[in-house]
Amino acid sequence: MDERYFEQELSSFPTFTKASIDTSSLLVLDRLQLLDHVLSSLTIWVSPGVYRELGVHSQIGRTIAQRVCDTSFEPNTKVDEEVVLLAQKRRLSIISEDRKILQKAELLNLQAYPSGLLISFLVYAGCIPIEEGESRWQEMRLTYPYRKDLDLYCDGFIRFLRRSL
Repeated sequence: MDERYFEQELSSFPTFTKASIDTSSLLVLDRLQLLDHVLSSLTIWVSPGVYRELGVHSQIGRTIAQRVCDTSFEPNTKVDEEVVLLAQKRRLSIISEDRKILQKAELLNLQAYPSGLLISFLVYAGCIPIEEGESRWQEMRLTYPYRKDLDLYCDGFIRFLRRSL
């Protein structure tokens, strides 16, 4: 892959400070023991639908309870739509693995990061060392296989990041 894409991605990291996140990404990051790092390095907001999906009494639900937005949505709004609408209304980036959410973010010109790329952000931000980032990425690839194009991009990016640091 052309490294110019990776350089462009890396140049977006300094402006990546706040995000709307979907349920699956919260679960993935928690399983990889990276959620605390994400919550300490970014301002994360969750929609009421994401909070409901996690369960108010779950450990993750309790962890993110203070991050539930007060934005109201039309009745019957799908949770994935809430994630995008929240990002749009509050000018947030999006963290998601969901292809439809990522495509919608691109159409709306919103920054969007899958968790695989978020691991590289944590390395960039100094939250975790590159070796841990590479290890967590490999664990993620095995546990939560991505579609091939996204897998190759995230894999190439973490290798690019190692060379750039």
